Amino acid sequence: MSPKSAESVVRQAFQLNGGEEVNVMRRSEASGLEAFWRVEHQRVAVVAVRNIVSGESLLAFTPGTEPDLVSVREKWPEYENLWNAVRHDLWNFFGDPHAPNPLRDNRTTDS
Repeated sequence: MSPKSAESVVRQAFQLNGGEEVNVMRRSEASGLEAFWRVEHQRVAVVAVRNIVSGESLLAFTPGTEPDLVSVREKWPEYENLWNAVRHDLWNFFGDPHAPNPLRDNRTTDS
């Protein structure tokens, strides 16, 4: 974790995402916190977390070192509601959890 602000890390990560739809920066919020994240290489990369009211940066990661959703759940369990919101928003983004999507391998589902 770097001492950079969440805003500067999000701005830098957004510029590096290459414009692919899957890598677009996403935002989720819960319990007065917001997480900035994106899907890359079949995982959720958490870029930053901040307090919505105070604007305080709580977590900010240097591009290329962003932890995945499993890692942040383990390291920061106190943000469980926020991680649940990220998971919820992820599935809303990809739609039906039984439909093919970039997070799974190239398998198809049976109807």
